[in-house]
Amino acid sequence: MKLNWGTGIALVYGSFVVLMVFAVTMASREDPGLLRKDYYKLDLEYQAHMDKKVNTVNLEAVPTVRFDAQKQQLFIDWPEGLSLKEGRLNMYRLSDERDEFSLELTPSLATSGIPAAKLGTGKWQVELDWSDPNDKTFFATSKIFINQP
Repeated sequence: MKLNWGTGIALVYGSFVVLMVFAVTMASREDPGLLRKDYYKLDLEYQAHMDKKVNTVNLEAVPTVRFDAQKQQLFIDWPEGLSLKEGRLNMYRLSDERDEFSLELTPSLATSGIPAAKLGTGKWQVELDWSDPNDKTFFATSKIFINQP
């Protein structure tokens, strides 16, 4: 069967329309998975957040978060001379927002381990937001990799 040029053009345009409808349908079903849902509120508090980061940069040492696979716990290593009055630990999983959580930090919780048995394997973004006894605020981020046995 031989096709003339008009039929060929109609097939190309028809294929293009079907491809575009398929692409639009697939794109509308995809959840972009924003890292934070409250980004408007964060934008309004931008200067306070930047002040926290500047305070953190001026520290001699920053607390670090590590995962102990043997004990299945997260540990926050606080440098000497740095104390915590109150704070918040936010855990963001870049691949699945349903696993994200946050918890209030108290001086006793910050020095002991945080149970991590329910954390999924993969890369996590950790945010530490805390204040010292003088009400000076700080903010630090880090990334950790959880490798469950």
